[in-house]
Amino acid sequence: MTLAKINKLFCAYRSKQYAHYLVRNINRGDCYCWAYIVHKIFGAELYSITISKQRDLADNKARGFTIDRHAIVSMNGKYYDAQCLRGVVNWRLLPVIRNVHGADFKMMSAEEFCKSWHFEDSHIECEMKEMGIAA
Repeated sequence: MTLAKINKLFCAYRSKQYAHYLVRNINRGDCYCWAYIVHKIFGAELYSITISKQRDLADNKARGFTIDRHAIVSMNGKYYDAQCLRGVVNWRLLPVIRNVHGADFKMMSAEEFCKSWHFEDSHIECEMKEMGIAA
């Protein structure tokens, strides 16, 4: 399994619910699910980023979407999200949050992550099975 394969299966699964679901849509509402799946498959560390400055929120809205939180993972000294499969050495270089200046960055245990993003491990496990992704 690769990150690209996870993206492909994720988008195919979500396309059944939402027409024309693309990889960029993952980072616009399903980043927590993607990050948790990558954690389950590869044992990646889970991180949550909270954007706190109003200017940054306004900049994101001007770019066509509103993001006030983002979930990412870290493996092998790099940070990843659904649109950055090569990874970056500094989380601030991820394209979705590249221009953000006021953000809180926090590593979380799987339990903290589930609680923070309001979902249960069993729910993601069910979705993984439906996507054809085995942990």
